[in-house]
Parts: sequence; structure tokens; C-alpha cells
Amino acid sequence: MKKLFLMVAVVLFGLVLTACDNLGPREKSLRNALKSLSEASNYQINIKIDDQDEEFNMVLKFDGELSYFKMNEVEEYYEETASRMVVYRVVGDKVTVTREDKKEADPYQFLSLMTYDLFEYVESADHYLLINGNETLPKQFVQTVFENAIVANFKISVTGNVISEVLFDIVHNDEVFPVQMTYSNFGSVSLTLPTV
Repeated sequence: MKKLFLMVAVVLFGLVLTACDNLGPREKSLRNALKSLSEASNYQINIKIDDQDEEFNMVLKFDGELSYFKMNEVEEYYEETASRMVVYRVVGDKVTVTREDKKEADPYQFLSLMTYDLFEYVESADHYLLINGNETLPKQFVQTVFENAIVANFKISVTGNVISEVLFDIVHNDEVFPVQMTYSNFGSVSLTLPTV
């Protein structure tokens, strides 16, 4: 009887383990890519926002406790300490340093807080589409710049085991701004703070 009970317990345990990870290959791919991004501390994001009249380009780089932001002629370096954020702002050949209270979360890293079950895979386009009603995190990111804006057509592309591209539209005051975020240089970004 003990042997039968033990065999049944082993089979049930095996079924439970199998049920815990019964994801298809597409769901596993996205889950692994999102997990990889949430654990990454060294990568780059190029952001392009199209306006009807012009195009805005930004570069974000992350290297451990250091990060970098560039748009047009402005460059900012961020050094994260235990309780503060030190900001080095470079305009031309001038560097200014300010200290700010540390924010709870970096809005540009919203994607690392998302989970695979918020998306559905679109085979014909080879990307993952955010299921309607799950726009909270990208909307919070967008509203740091565009108050009361909404997010539409949010898509993720995965290459290998990493997020390679995020596409979405910002809808604000009846205008649509297409956004492209390209993720690259995982593990190869090297930042050095500017000298003051």
C-alpha cells in the first residue's frame, strides 16, 4: 500500500510540475525575454517619436548604477546612490551637477515590469500585441511627457532571447505619434561620468 501511495504521489507531483509550465514556445519566448530584460543592467534603448512635422530621437543607456540620456544637444548622466540620484547635465562644453531624491522607479523601464500573459502573439506579423485593457504601465510611461495621453497598438518583437523592438502609438489631443523603441547592446554598454 505504501508503494502504491508513493507512486501516486510521484505521478501527481509530476503532473503539478508539468501544469506549472505548460506554456507554448511563443509564450515561453516572451516570458524569457521579459525576464531577461528585468534582470539586465547593461543595455541601450533608441527611441524615435514621429510628429507630423519632425522626428524626435533619444538615446538611453544603462550600465549598472549609471545611466545616460541624450536628446538633441542635451546629454544627461545619472549616478544612482543609496538614497539620491546625481544628475550630470552636459550642454555644449558646460557640465552642471544636481542631486535629486531617488525616484521609486525609472519610467523608461516599464517594460521590465510587464508579464507575458498581457500579450497575444500575432503570427502574421511576428510580434506580440498588448491585449486591450492592459495599457496601465505603458500609459504611465507616456503620461510622464503627455498628460492624459493614451497608448494604442502596443507591440513587442523578440529576437533570440531578448526584446528587440517595441512599437506603439501615443494618442494625445486627437493627434497620433508613432513611437519606436529599439533595444540593443545588451552587456556591452560602458558609461563614464563627465568631469566637472
